[in-house]
Amino acid sequence: MAQAKVLLVVLLAALVLSMDVMEVGGEEDGGRCCNNHPSLGRCLPGIDDNPSSNGKCWAFCISGCVKGGFCKRMKDGHHECHCYC
Repeated sequence: MAQAKVLLVVLLAALVLSMDVMEVGGEEDGGRCCNNHPSLGRCLPGIDDNPSSNGKCWAFCISGCVKGGFCKRMKDGHHECHCYC
């Protein structure tokens, strides 16, 4: 019975220690696609999402997402950069 308790403690410790290694969806590893990015500030449609002028939203999204991004209108009327899925 004592061996089972020791095994349980070892398995729990391994699980807790591995939680830092298995992070889910961060900005640096694919978290930019399919998401809004208010940290980029105000997004001007036709300017910041224009691929030919390399707008800030487009440039940010195309660096990590194949389809790029656009200025998405939010409920209160302002626009935020949104990267395509």
